[in-house]
Amino acid sequence: MRSLSLIFALFASSVLVGAAPAPVEDAALDADSSTADSMSTSCRNPEQRKEWRKFTKAEKAAYIKAVNCLSKRPHTSALKTQYPRSNLPSMTTASSYLDDLIYTHMDLTDQIHYTGFFFPFHRWYVNEHLTQLKTQCGYTGVQPYWDWTQDAASFNTSPMFDKDPSSGLGGFGDPNKNYTVTTGGFANMIVSYPVKHVIRRQYTQYPYLDWYWLQRPTEAANTTITKAFVDEAVNGYVGNFIGFQNATEKAQSFHPNIHMIMGGDMAGTCPPSAGSLCVGGSTWTSNDPLFFLHHAQMDRIWWLWQRKNRLNAQAFAGGSISTYSDPAFPNGYAPMLSKSSVIPTDGMSKGLKTVQDMLSTTSNGLCYVYV
Repeated sequence: MRSLSLIFALFASSVLVGAAPAPVEDAALDADSSTADSMSTSCRNPEQRKEWRKFTKAEKAAYIKAVNCLSKRPHTSALKTQYPRSNLPSMTTASSYLDDLIYTHMDLTDQIHYTGFFFPFHRWYVNEHLTQLKTQCGYTGVQPYWDWTQDAASFNTSPMFDKDPSSGLGGFGDPNKNYTVTTGGFANMIVSYPVKHVIRRQYTQYPYLDWYWLQRPTEAANTTITKAFVDEAVNGYVGNFIGFQNATEKAQSFHPNIHMIMGGDMAGTCPPSAGSLCVGGSTWTSNDPLFFLHHAQMDRIWWLWQRKNRLNAQAFAGGSISTYSDPAFPNGYAPMLSKSSVIPTDGMSKGLKTVQDMLSTTSNGLCYVYV
């Protein structure tokens, strides 16, 4: 059974059905504001992010090689713990730059899930990971995303889990080896948190059977990762950032269900070597490189929603205190965030990043679109 921390820290928000309350938002979109797809003068040729299956074999191999490279680059002293907690492992300098990014997500987990920072932080996070692949490892390609709606009908047999040793993302883990990944380009990849271990994937179609307080504990995780559910979120909640975020992040929606169906590190479970005191959660979920493809897809869904209606483009609202199980405040309690709020990054960003900086993918240092 997964730990209570995992339940509350990753997926237990909004277990009640119903639309999110009408938000008190930062100005929906001022008359002179830019729309979501306008481009700044510094973004004339935006990167065209594409779905993993649109990559050539050589492009896939280049991306995998770069990720493996980053997992061997040295720790940076720029990483600073902002929210130390007794139930999380301490930062170790005997780690890689990729581990530093993973630690950032782990350290900030309560600040970036079920708060208004969820989408802005992860937009920065995926882009920062890509930036480091390029600057430290010579990657010249684009950020891939994983359109898992294509895999809803037969998830565990998806071609996404290609076992090619150079161009494949790898399959699910070996049950005889604690579900560690032994195939594909990330076979036997070692990460540092919560303890050094090989990344794990454990296909779990029914992850909620023991979660009796949910409304649909017997529902398969692939039920809500369909195009219909994504379209409902993208086409709805006009100008209502809170409602949109709740539709995507709440319990048993598509964001948590991808984590849970993947199991292992993506689900935030503790490796056996971590011992009985380990507390799982939405902490080291970015151990698995698939995390960045999943969250590129989540970013794409936000991007699609922003472009769907003029009132969505600059819409933002949310609190700074996580609300894991309060449907009345699905993305945070007061103090409330604003567009000028600084996104926490544990020192891993070059300069301060605000929510406003993340509201367009073609300005303020970002320069990409999705195709």
